[in-house]
Amino acid sequence: MLIFLIYLNLAFLARTEESTMPSIPKLPLSLYAIARVESNNGTNTSHTTVKTGIHANDRAIGLFGLMPKTVRHTITTDKSLSDYLYLTKLSSSKIEKLMKKNPEIGHRVALSLWNKLLRRFNGDRVKMYHAWLNGAVGTQKAIERGEDLSNHWYVIRVMKARKRLKNHNL
Repeated sequence: MLIFLIYLNLAFLARTEESTMPSIPKLPLSLYAIARVESNNGTNTSHTTVKTGIHANDRAIGLFGLMPKTVRHTITTDKSLSDYLYLTKLSSSKIEKLMKKNPEIGHRVALSLWNKLLRRFNGDRVKMYHAWLNGAVGTQKAIERGEDLSNHWYVIRVMKARKRLKNHNL
């Protein structure tokens, strides 16, 4: 009888937790591939601090390796993320803590950024993968310089990760 009551209590708690959990959006396969490359599917989210450039002294956040400035910019330019506008006023470390506590935020920001890149690069995944690491402007400059983006180390890694995921029907 005691085991049955424990089981019922656990089932109730699980149902309660499920109902209070925020909904995490379904993501495109490419974002799962990016997560695999950026954080080994979330097992390594201790990203290193960037030394130079516009992201100097910041570090990527979470599963998708989002930079704090990118998070702020994405939130301010996507009306569907207006619930998260308060994040744009926070320090990078506070954004990181909140996103760690609420994975839904990272998922929604990543999906928004992905959709923005999708529109900007007309669905060209090579350009989109390159832009995930280098930004849309960095990718545009690389294209103008005549660089072969398909041979960029990051693009190759994400494409391999996507292929493995697709082969496993994920």
